[in-house]
Amino acid sequence: MPRPVPEDVARRPGILVVEDDDAIRTMLQKALPPFGYAVWTTGSGEEAVELYRQCRQDVDLVLLDVQMPVLDGPETLVRLRQLNPALCCCFFTGGLGHYTVNDLLILGAARVLRKPISLSDATALFRQLLAEKASAGP
Repeated sequence: MPRPVPEDVARRPGILVVEDDDAIRTMLQKALPPFGYAVWTTGSGEEAVELYRQCRQDVDLVLLDVQMPVLDGPETLVRLRQLNPALCCCFFTGGLGHYTVNDLLILGAARVLRKPISLSDATALFRQLLAEKASAGP
């Protein structure tokens, strides 16, 4: 039987990874927890919106692919921001499709990261963004 976590223990920051490439999604799901993150993953924009509805109180950052079938990353961000206008999001992409970096920033992305990016650089950026979010307050 698991022991309860004491209330004074800080919860792990949560990252929702939205990536249609199974290999990248699996790698991030395994690689991020040792850096102190709780991780949820999904392979589509539609699933991301539903998953965010269920666990939004635990998600601090969304890492979102740009080019995905059906509901692409920017469209997914628009729907996620309808649920939480202050949502912190980074796009993580190998290609922008018909979007520009400026388009993605205007939608509210904190950063646009180009694949490949080192895990240490990505996690350092995540720590920085989460610290900025925490210092900005609710």
